[in-house]
Amino acid sequence: MTKIKRLVILFVLVVMTLTTAAACRPRDDEDISVNAGGKGSALRNDDTADTDADSGQTDTAGDKPAADAGDTDNADADTGAADSAKKPDGHKTDTDAKDAGNTNGEKPDTVIKNSDDTDGGNTGGDDPGGDGREYSTSCMSFNVLAYDTHDVGYDEPRVRINYIEKTIKKYDPDLIGTQELMGPVAKNDNFDSVGELIKRLSSAYDYCCALDDKGFPLPALNISNGFVIFYKKGRFEVKDRGCKAFNSVKNKCYHWVKFYDKQEKVTFLMTNTHFSSNYSVDPDSAPMIRDRQAAELLAFWKKKCGEKVPLFATGDYNHQKKEQAYATLSSANFVSSRDVAENNSGNSGVDYIYINGNVQGCHKYYKVEDTFEPAGVPDTGLAKYKASDHNAIIAYCYYDL
Repeated sequence: MTKIKRLVILFVLVVMTLTTAAACRPRDDEDISVNAGGKGSALRNDDTADTDADSGQTDTAGDKPAADAGDTDNADADTGAADSAKKPDGHKTDTDAKDAGNTNGEKPDTVIKNSDDTDGGNTGGDDPGGDGREYSTSCMSFNVLAYDTHDVGYDEPRVRINYIEKTIKKYDPDLIGTQELMGPVAKNDNFDSVGELIKRLSSAYDYCCALDDKGFPLPALNISNGFVIFYKKGRFEVKDRGCKAFNSVKNKCYHWVKFYDKQEKVTFLMTNTHFSSNYSVDPDSAPMIRDRQAAELLAFWKKKCGEKVPLFATGDYNHQKKEQAYATLSSANFVSSRDVAENNSGNSGVDYIYINGNVQGCHKYYKVEDTFEPAGVPDTGLAKYKASDHNAIIAYCYYDL
């Protein structure tokens, strides 16, 4: 009996062992995956969705919340990226410019403040006025205050040239008329702002400089006559050019270039000038002198343009709308682009861009109000963070031939 009992006990132990093993084997549909923290059980699908909803993110790792999508322009303005993200290949971002440096090794990091990229900028004939129409040509007028005024609150010219460059490259106009550029003289801290700006814009622009043209009045480095007309490479062809001193004030002049626009198949005239200010002549006689200058310039427009040739007439005219000089220049078929613009961003004081109202219109007139902040310096709102004591202005025009 003892042998039989042992066999029965052995049989019972074998059966119990097999039963226990079967109970411990995992089922085919049971998930025993372990997460990175070493704890069992993977997240359920609905847990994943809840996590994404709480974070405000989409399912794609690293995507920004949808609510941030509309903040792109503001972020660009705050970081100094300006409009570079919207430019085609070949336009450097601020980071690229910082890494590349400049030929003088003096360019500080700067941040554009108070800019609104959606309102300005030449994006290749798009709709700056928001009216569904396209423009043909953008033209900028810019008195750059290139002589040294750091003692009255503005950065010196070799610093502000960076702000001037950034402004032009950001808005990327087709044509530019500058005033108050200077060569290397004591009043300019011996800084050649003419040559430096020409060099910095040379990848995109050709130029005509009044200093090079016959008829430029003496003294040759008078600050008011630092005229350079820049124009986009490949698009415009210079047919004729010159410089004419005003009869009323011999050290004042107007610079002119006759262009052929290969893109629009149009010949047009561009003039650039700087009328006498109340500081340069007797204040009581200044309005009368400006009106005489206006009459001479108007006669030139009539001779070169008549009723059918387009005009872009940039300048610091030093007159207000209430003066006779304004009425004189706005006579015949010539008009201020600001007055006829379908969209107008603001009054620009004494700077104007006149056009031929018979054959041109203006979608938008834009006053540039960007300010700049040197890296590491708090923005105090002082004038020294401006590119100039004048705002650049831009007219986005079309031909109606």
